[in-house]
Order: sequence, then structure tokens, then C-alpha cells
Amino acid sequence: MDYLVKKVTPCGILEIPSSKSYTHRFLIAAFINNSPVTLKNVCFSNDVLTTIKALETMGAKFQKKKDSIKFIKRKDVKKVSLTIEVNESASTLRFLLPLATYMFGHVKFVGSPSLFKRPLDIYEQILSSHLVKFEKGEGFIEIFKNFPLCNYNIKGNVSSQFISGLLFLQCYVQKSFKINITTAIESKSYINLTLHTLDLFGYKIIENNKCYYLDTKKHNKISEFHIETDYSLMAPFSVFASLKGDLSFLVDNYFTIQGDKELLNLLEKCGSKIEYQGNYIHVTSTKKLIPFEINIKDIIDLGPILFVLASLIKGTSKIKGVNRLKIKESNRLDNMINELHKIGVDIENKNNTVIIKGKQFYDSTNVVFDTYNDHRIAMALIILAQFIKGEVVVKNVECIDKSYPHFLKDMGKML
Repeated sequence: MDYLVKKVTPCGILEIPSSKSYTHRFLIAAFINNSPVTLKNVCFSNDVLTTIKALETMGAKFQKKKDSIKFIKRKDVKKVSLTIEVNESASTLRFLLPLATYMFGHVKFVGSPSLFKRPLDIYEQILSSHLVKFEKGEGFIEIFKNFPLCNYNIKGNVSSQFISGLLFLQCYVQKSFKINITTAIESKSYINLTLHTLDLFGYKIIENNKCYYLDTKKHNKISEFHIETDYSLMAPFSVFASLKGDLSFLVDNYFTIQGDKELLNLLEKCGSKIEYQGNYIHVTSTKKLIPFEINIKDIIDLGPILFVLASLIKGTSKIKGVNRLKIKESNRLDNMINELHKIGVDIENKNNTVIIKGKQFYDSTNVVFDTYNDHRIAMALIILAQFIKGEVVVKNVECIDKSYPHFLKDMGKML
């Protein structure tokens, strides 16, 4: 669907969807733990629905309501082979590949061809080194033998999801093996989300000098959990309010360990007014924002909206640690540069750093932005369009349903 952007002023109160990252992890932890648990305040985005369906294929039984889901039990699936649909969800694929192939042996994961162009090298290297046969092609990977149990030496600067996937496997088998990280760890906050989730379900992971392993001592289990607000999905609107107007966000955890909350600290340093009152975070534009410098290696999903923010602040901003944007849902680095060039943004990519000389408004007319079927690019460009003089069309905005199904509806509340 092509979307003609309506110009609005940010105002009012928004209830941002619950954390997609936490929801994936809680669903999988519940499956591993195999005892009833209810998850409340669930946003059934496309990615979350993909994980639910994948777990059902693996034997999970759920009861789903309007905004909650209850895990009932895990039943035995007696099949020689299994086909699991992962659509466009890298989280589903990377989290479940070790677990599913260990449980069932012969498993074929099928989904979007673009998903299987993203890195799976870490798992492929583990499989190859243990002579586990696999085939990978356009839109699938098929593994013909159980995932091996051993000590793993893996890179930590590709995706934290591989580490989480091996942690899920370790908790399922209830055996302690070492996951040694051989490089600097990026997106560490996402590993912390996994550790927090597993701890709540009774699995204590020890972290020692970039090595993770299971402490077999069991802790308390939970029967109900409220999924907290997703700070990465708050980002487009908080940037919008910082540039023009004001918004209040209904939230349920100021003290989240989500790394993407760092954006609020950045906006405050740039000159935005951030207030915490009761269950609300208020973001208000108070003056012209000042340029910024930031390294996004641990908050890589904020890349697109930070490019937009820098483009709309007069002066030179620097965004470091951008190279890993190339291996997200799309090549977010090159794609955002391409789209920003359409309206004349002065942007340069040099030595893992994007340098942007921004201004407060753009005079372009009849702009057509491409989203590259990437939800975060789509949301970022819709915010950017608010500061472009002429008519702006953003193509294929349905991709936003991957994470934030009512994003356009929330935009419409400001009309």
C-alpha cells in the first residue's frame, strides 16, 4: 500500500505497543519451561504471530485472547521431519533453529527470501564443524540432523540473537555448556533481555568474561507476566515530538533494561524536554535542537530514526557504529542514505560513521520514498515527511505491521 503522508502536529497521549523483543523471549521460555503461564499486554504483530505459529508447529498449545496469551503445555510431536514457517522474522528463525533442530533432527525453515540472505553463518559453522548436513537456498534452510551439544566459540558482533538461541537450547536440555564470545559484544542489552526472561522462568545463566553457561540451580517460576512498553517503537514518535509539538506516552516501566531507552537521554541532551510523571513520559519540543554524536552499536535498531533526527537538526551530527545496519531487514545503511539523498540531505558514510549536516526543513516536492519492505525505515520516513514542503508518498507501508500494526492509526489521532 502506498501512503500519502498527512501533515500533523504531535499532541495527545499514545499507548505504544508492548516489547516485541520481550514477547518473543517469553513465548519461547514458556515453551521450554513447559508449565502454564499467561502473558498480558501482548501486541500481536506479524513477527510475534510468526513465533507463536512456529512454537505451535513444535507442539505448543496456547489460548489467545484480545491482548493476552496463555501457554498451556508442550505436547510431543511425532514426526520424522518438521517444516516451520518463519516468514520475515529473524528473531523466530535465530531463536528457534538450535532448539527445533535439537528436538526434531530434520527441520526445514521456510520464509521470505530476504530473510535467508541475512547472516546465519554462526549456526552454519557449528553445523559444518560437527558434520551436520544442511542445505540453504532461496527462502529456506533445511537441517537433516540434531543440533550438536558442545562448547561454542562464536562471534558477538554479528547478532545477539545467535547467543540467545544457544541460551534457549541450553535451558531446554538442562545441561551446562559454554558459549564463548570471541569478539566484542554488540547489542548487549538484547542479551540482557534474554537473561532476564530466563531468570524469571527459573534458569540462571552465569556470565563470566564473555562466557555464558547455565547454573543448574533452579529459581522461582512465574505464572503471569505483563509485557512492558517497547522503547524502540516509541522512538519515531519521541523524535517527532522533540522536533515539533509534544506527546505523552503511557508506559509501564521507567526502569527498563531495554537499551533503546537511551534515545530519550539523547533527545534530552539535544534540547528536548523529557518529563517522567506517574505512568507517563512527556516529550516536548522546547527550542532548536543541537547536533549530536552517538555510537549505535548497542542500539542498532534506532539507526533509521536517528538518521532522520540528524537530518532535521541544523548543524553536523555523527552516528557511529553503522556498518551492522547493512544486515538488518534490509540494508538500512545504504537504503536510508538513498532515501535521504532524494530530498537533498547532506549525508556521508565514512569509516563506520555517518556524518549528516542537517537543517530544519526541506523544500522538496512530489517525493516518493521506498521502504524496502523494512518497518523501521517506513516509520522513520513517515516522520521525516512531516518536515518536507511538498507532497510525500511512502510506498509499501504495510511492512510496519511487522512490529507496530496500529502505527498509522496513531499518526491519525493527531489530525
